[in-house]
Amino acid sequence: MTREQIKKKLKLDEIGSFQEGRAWVIKGNKYGHVDKNGNITTPIIYDGIGNFYEGEAWVRINDFGFDININGYPIEHKNYYILIKSIF
Repeated sequence: MTREQIKKKLKLDEIGSFQEGRAWVIKGNKYGHVDKNGNITTPIIYDGIGNFYEGEAWVRINDFGFDININGYPIEHKNYYILIKSIF
């Protein structure tokens, strides 16, 4: 699918360029990622988001930022693992 087709299909406000098979998206005031088939791979729940690089991307909820893997799951880290586990 093209970026425009994905944007229409999911009723997105914006869609970024694909990096490592994923593109950031904006719907309302929330961010997530989609793949080239238009599947949401990172839930559109974040207040900020980055592009993927080496299988990881940065996301933010409120003032709390952390990394996720290519499948949209938080990367375990001792400082925030308990908080993230309670969100998901």
